[in-house]
Amino acid sequence: MKEKIKNILSEMEAAHHVKIIYACEAGSRAWGTASEDSDYDVRFIYIRPKNWYLSIEQKREVLEIPVTKELDMVGWDLRKALVLLNKSNPTLLEWLQSSIVYYEKDAIVNELRLLSRSTFSAKTCLYHYLNMAKRNAKGAFNSPNANVKLVLNVVKPLLACSWIEKYHSIPPNELQHFIDGVLTPSPLRSEIDELLANKLKKVEEVKREELIATQEYVAERMVQLSEYVKALEEDRENYTEALDQFFQSTLDRVWD
Repeated sequence: MKEKIKNILSEMEAAHHVKIIYACEAGSRAWGTASEDSDYDVRFIYIRPKNWYLSIEQKREVLEIPVTKELDMVGWDLRKALVLLNKSNPTLLEWLQSSIVYYEKDAIVNELRLLSRSTFSAKTCLYHYLNMAKRNAKGAFNSPNANVKLVLNVVKPLLACSWIEKYHSIPPNELQHFIDGVLTPSPLRSEIDELLANKLKKVEEVKREELIATQEYVAERMVQLSEYVKALEEDRENYTEALDQFFQSTLDRVWD
């Protein structure tokens, strides 16, 4: 599949006259929660020739291929990515943290990762992950049997919040890193370990009564984190000048 993905990326470069800077996995495979038949969620960043940007026309800044059962592939123009990076967009930060990279222009992407650490806003990302957990939690524990994937989709963003609270840095993608980084041995840790094991084995549901510690954790952490993020000082700065310089230099490096 890796070679197939690389071939599609090359075909997209030729068809759309772009240069791909970075391509990675962004779904369950990047999170370490995929089963053997999980699909591939490929995300990439590309750049167009200089003249494309010298226009008064508002142009589309997204490329994608038709979604299939096994492959979902979406790319963002570098300018769009940098606008979002200036806002500490958590989705883009996750892409740049992916441990599954299909392609990257090393020097450019390393510089991009350094910029992401500068633009990182704990408050912005905390709100993002906390709201994600709240949305997913609405249907997670409403029946005698709990959906394993849905519960993990509540737990993972809460652990991401805990990572930010503890380390004041961009959280990793892999659920196992969250578990190791913020949880100590406990009934909660045991339940989450078992949930992850079940997900990898394609077990879809477990009895809700087996998740007592998890349910308590979810309820308590949502209250705690809601108070914490409200009290957190705004930490966003504007890095437009630095990002403009990076964008202009990347245009020169890629196309000249």
